[in-house]
Amino acid sequence: MASISTDGNCGSNSKTNSTCLGSTYGDCCSAKGYCGGTSDYCGGGCQSAFGNSTAGAMNPTKASSTTASASTSTTTGTVSEDGNCGSNSAVFATCLGSEWGNCCSSHGFCGGNISYCSAGCQSEFGNCGLAAMTTNTTSNSDSSSGHLGAGAIAGISVGSAIGGLALVAVLVWLAFFRTKKKIKYSVRIEDELKPYPPSKPFVDSHELDGHGNLKHEIDGRGGYVRQELDTRMISELPAEPGHK
Repeated sequence: MASISTDGNCGSNSKTNSTCLGSTYGDCCSAKGYCGGTSDYCGGGCQSAFGNSTAGAMNPTKASSTTASASTSTTTGTVSEDGNCGSNSAVFATCLGSEWGNCCSSHGFCGGNISYCSAGCQSEFGNCGLAAMTTNTTSNSDSSSGHLGAGAIAGISVGSAIGGLALVAVLVWLAFFRTKKKIKYSVRIEDELKPYPPSKPFVDSHELDGHGNLKHEIDGRGGYVRQELDTRMISELPAEPGHK
């Protein structure tokens, strides 16, 4: 015996070939494999092997019924996990019970405000109407409250890029400053370590006589001075015997 559908899928659309008979979504299994209780599910193409297929099987009190204030349509697929629903979902996911909201907008996005639950709302994939609106759910692409828009993302990206460039500039400046300081310090050390230039050798002072000859006042080794000494010494030495 087939198990009763708990996710709104049935027959060919159910991994376990679930039946809609006795399910909370309705007793009819539509041609696409979704449980419901309206003519859309119990009419042509209804899979009778997985539920009722007659007009008497329609049950307006099931989850597929529609009211004036809020359309509590059938859950025609798995609960949306990515915010897409109905015609915009590969599995025709429903918004009923999703974290995004219970309404499936005309563009196929789950949400819980007037943009999703008003005109164009796909009642087959969630609730519709003012009573279906919620304020504590996260809306999908049709709302700016759930996800950041392209402008916000671009702004954040630009801000991050500018911040990164500023940080790089600061690091480059610090590196340059430290390198410059290190070079100046090295030059100063090198200057301090240079040896003092050798002192000039002591130079004897020389005077010129009247003939332009050097007069050595210190060592007295000049030729002119030597001549003076020789003359003086010869004149002062005693004469040898036999000479006058």
